[in-house]
Amino acid sequence: MKTQDIVDFLKRYPIPCLSVTVVVITLVLVYFRMDVNTELEGRYQTVSAEGATVMNNIVNGSGLQEHVEAIQAQSSELESRLVRPAELAKNLQYFYRLESETGGKLGELRQVPLTNLPSTKGSFQPVQYSLVVTADYPVLMDYLNRLEEGVSFYRMKNFSLQHSRESTRRMLVMAMNIELLGTK
Repeated sequence: MKTQDIVDFLKRYPIPCLSVTVVVITLVLVYFRMDVNTELEGRYQTVSAEGATVMNNIVNGSGLQEHVEAIQAQSSELESRLVRPAELAKNLQYFYRLESETGGKLGELRQVPLTNLPSTKGSFQPVQYSLVVTADYPVLMDYLNRLEEGVSFYRMKNFSLQHSRESTRRMLVMAMNIELLGTK
C-alpha cells in the first residue's frame, strides 16, 4: 500500500475514518486517565480516613482536660493508699493504729520479706503481713471491718480463729496472713 492509496481511502470514507480515529484517541486517553483516576481515588480515601480521625478527635476531645485532671486526681489518691515495702515502721504503724482504735491486742505482727514472694509484673506488688489479734468477738469483727474499710487495699490470704487458753474471759485469737497492695 502506498501513501496515495491511503489518501484515496480516506477521501472515499471520511466519516468512518474520522470515527475510528476519534474512538482510538478516546481509548488511548481513557487508558492513560484510568491510572490517574485510581490514584485520585486512593488519595480521596486516605484524606477521608484522616478527616474522620480528626472529627473523632474533636468530638472525643471535648472535656479532655477535665478527664485528665480527674484521672490525675484518682491516680494520686491511689498512690497515697499504696504501701511501700521499704517503709516498715510506717506500714506496721497502720496495724498498731487499728489495735488502738479497736482495743484488740496484737500478739504478733511481722512483714514477710519480699524475697519470699513471687515476682509480679506491673508497677504493683503485694506486701505480705502475718499478724495475730486477741480480743473478744465484737472487737475482732470491728478490727476486720476497719481493715476492710481502711486506707490500704488488702487481701486476706488465710486466717484461723480459736479460743484463747491464757485468758479467763471468752477471748478469741485470730491469726491472719494478709497482703496489702504496694509499689515496687
